[in-house]
Amino acid sequence: MARTAVGTAGPDDDGRPGKEIKLAADSDVRLGGVASDKAQVCIRAAELRAQHMTFANIARELGLATPAVAQRAVRTGLTLIPSEDVREVRRLSDQRLDRMARKLLGVIAEPGPLVSQGKIITDEDGVPYPDQMVRTRALEALLKVDGEMRKLHGADAPKRSVTITADMIAARISELKAELGVPGPGPALEGFGVGEGT
Repeated sequence: MARTAVGTAGPDDDGRPGKEIKLAADSDVRLGGVASDKAQVCIRAAELRAQHMTFANIARELGLATPAVAQRAVRTGLTLIPSEDVREVRRLSDQRLDRMARKLLGVIAEPGPLVSQGKIITDEDGVPYPDQMVRTRALEALLKVDGEMRKLHGADAPKRSVTITADMIAARISELKAELGVPGPGPALEGFGVGEGT
């Protein structure tokens, strides 16, 4: 049985508060079948994500059942927003992730001194040891930021490959020659077995 979450779609164009809407928690929100109210929720979710709000906070803000539902709503919202606005959302997200990465790189370079029981731990020369746990956590966070950047730019999208064989090329050349009225395989393909015996 589908749980239904109630939320507000955001202010209308005339400034009045948005209507109360219902979004099934286990429904796939799709562009083709998205009702006007659901579309408003999805667009609002995408706008909140562009303002650096977490999926959990978006779910809370819009009254959605789970952060996963909020994530689906954001994805759908991005497809509903005009492409110019989507580019702006991506640009803002890219800038935010870049700032985070720079800060994390700074923490990795200078993690601060190692502190134990309120005292800075130093070597025999009095030089503080760097806090390797802080550095390790910053590295882990940087990997997550990098993953988000790769998703944002589609770097991890599956690559499509096309296989083209010599026979396919020869067949296409033959088609083009036939269209142009040029006889035979031509000297460029002689000796490669193309067109021989035909």
